[in-house]
Amino acid sequence: MKSGGSELRDRALGRYARGAVGGSSVGVRRYGAAAGSGSVAIGVLSELGSGGTGEISSGKDLSAAIGAPVETAAQIIAEAVAPGTSEGDSIRILIEEAICEVLQGEETLERESITPEFLDAVLFQYTVEAIMHDMLAREGSPSLDAAESAEILQGRENELRQAVEAVVDSRLVANKAGRELGAMSQAERRQLQLDCIQSVLEVWESYDE
Repeated sequence: MKSGGSELRDRALGRYARGAVGGSSVGVRRYGAAAGSGSVAIGVLSELGSGGTGEISSGKDLSAAIGAPVETAAQIIAEAVAPGTSEGDSIRILIEEAICEVLQGEETLERESITPEFLDAVLFQYTVEAIMHDMLAREGSPSLDAAESAEILQGRENELRQAVEAVVDSRLVANKAGRELGAMSQAERRQLQLDCIQSVLEVWESYDE
């Protein structure tokens, strides 16, 4: 039997997948810009880790990111790859946060830190944050309106995030099928994210109202 919190969480996820974004096949299209920028960001990081400048992926020399403080490096990369659209600011922030989260505890971005595992972690973190951002923006803290205090509110949001992380982790691993992100094309990385997000939405669509 599910707890009250779990039932609220699952209703929120189902409501988001079916209603807020109009189902998995429609909803996944809303993530096109985010997936495209995420793919470019991973391409830039992969290039930088291999001794390149990031110019192949982004069209800009981003070598200044190497050796820079983590927050500065993340900003350099995010500003270069975020689209010049209404979504650009939020995507830029999501990319910055993903890179900084994975590099937590490090002072600077160094080439030797950019491993296949690092790229996987950045893409995972970015995808989770992109989903959470869209969900909270559309639903206004779904399932959290029953919270009686700020502490309970935060606890339920954390529970929601953990549910997102669990499904994204399993779907990214399955869809990547052992391939390294740095060896994929930008189109392949973009599609990887979209396939993952569609799979996530399909799982949530089955959740009861």
